[in-house]
Amino acid sequence: MRGHEAGSSGRKPSGGSSSTGKRTEAGTGIVSEYGSASEAARRGSRKRGACQRNAPPGRAASRCAATARHTTATWSPYLGLGRSAAGSGRTARLRKVVVLCERLVRRVTALALALLLGAGRPTAALVCGKPSRLRHVSPAIGPAARAGPLWLVTGATGSRAVVELQGDYPTLVYPTKVLIGVQRPLRAPITLRGRRCSDDRRLRFWYHPPGSGLPEASSPEDLERMGDVVAMLTAGEPPITVPGLGYPGYMLFSGPGKWKVSARRGGRLLGTAIIHVVAR
Repeated sequence: MRGHEAGSSGRKPSGGSSSTGKRTEAGTGIVSEYGSASEAARRGSRKRGACQRNAPPGRAASRCAATARHTTATWSPYLGLGRSAAGSGRTARLRKVVVLCERLVRRVTALALALLLGAGRPTAALVCGKPSRLRHVSPAIGPAARAGPLWLVTGATGSRAVVELQGDYPTLVYPTKVLIGVQRPLRAPITLRGRRCSDDRRLRFWYHPPGSGLPEASSPEDLERMGDVVAMLTAGEPPITVPGLGYPGYMLFSGPGKWKVSARRGGRLLGTAIIHVVAR
């Protein structure tokens, strides 16, 4: 009898047959006192029943319901919900990645459409302001518009650089003679570039060495193909020395409007002049 009782007391109950046995939740490393969420619910129900039997009559329902909710909320994180929480976290991260990819695709598409549509749009107008004021530098140069160390003698007689197109615009236009005067020889070459303020159209120049020919009257379309986009003024003594130092040549204005002429030495901007061209 004693051996039988010792053998009986030495046996341990298996974890699967006992509802109160501890169990390790897979994937969480947490030992739960309950086997499943349904067991926790049944345990909460039993607690609620016991609470209702022992609580005062007036407050039994509310207190017992609160006790059951507390039990469920306390043990729900250990009843396999860790796995669902981890899955929901991965799902949330995937959703964020999808949203970011969609935003990136929309932005790239909008940029591509803007580039494609912008190719056919007119260029934004330049900010030019009023025509340059004419100044009397010396009797040899006469009234001129200043662009850095250069003085542009356009033949205008007023107080501003306003030039009238010669010819029968828009059928025939003559090149505009513009003498570029300097007060002293240039120490380094200077380049000239020009654009029309209204549409950013390039201005063409004709400042070639003496004896290389003269530009002829042409249509506005032909003037836009003649001459050079960049005029180069060489350093040292200019072609004209009497009565003043200057570079003879022509600016090929193809139509009316304000034209911006910029003088640069290398990459440095020396100055600009605004010439207002009008048609008869």
